[in-house]
Amino acid sequence: MKLVFWKTEITCEDLNNSLLLPVICCLMIKMKHKLIFFGVIVLLTTQILSSCKDRIEYQDIEGNWTLLRANRNGKPTQTLDNVFFEFNPGNRMMTNLLGTENTFEIVYKYPVIEIKNGSDLEELTVKKMEDDTLHLELRIINYKYDFYLMRSESN
Repeated sequence: MKLVFWKTEITCEDLNNSLLLPVICCLMIKMKHKLIFFGVIVLLTTQILSSCKDRIEYQDIEGNWTLLRANRNGKPTQTLDNVFFEFNPGNRMMTNLLGTENTFEIVYKYPVIEIKNGSDLEELTVKKMEDDTLHLELRIINYKYDFYLMRSESN
C-alpha cells in the first residue's frame, strides 16, 4: 500500500514501528467520532512516555561496577577477571581494564560513553541496565567485548 501524505509517498515499510502510524491512520479515516481522536492521542502519549523510560541517565550508572562475566566476539573469556568500572561525578571513569588503574574523562550521551583520553579505549555503549546489573559493549581493534557488571560498594 502506498499513501501520499503532504506530497510525500509513504509505504507500509516506512510506517513500520513508527509513531506516525496512528496519526496517519487517523487522518485517512474521516473522524466522525471524537473518541477515536482521543484514543489516538492517548496511544501516542503512552508510546512517547514509555520510550522515555528506556533512557538510562548518567546518574543511574554512577558508582562502582565489578565484572560478573565477559564475552569476546560472542564467546566467554576469563582473561578479564577482576575488571571493574567506577563512574564518578564530574564525568570521570576509573577502570583497570587495560591492566592498571586508569582514570578517563568521559562524555555520556545515551547510549554512548565517549572516552576522551583513552588510547585504546574510544567508547563504551550502554546496552542494558536492570536493577543492579549493567551490560556494556566495547570495541577494541577487531574485537567486540560485552561486559556484564554488578553494582558494588567499592573496588
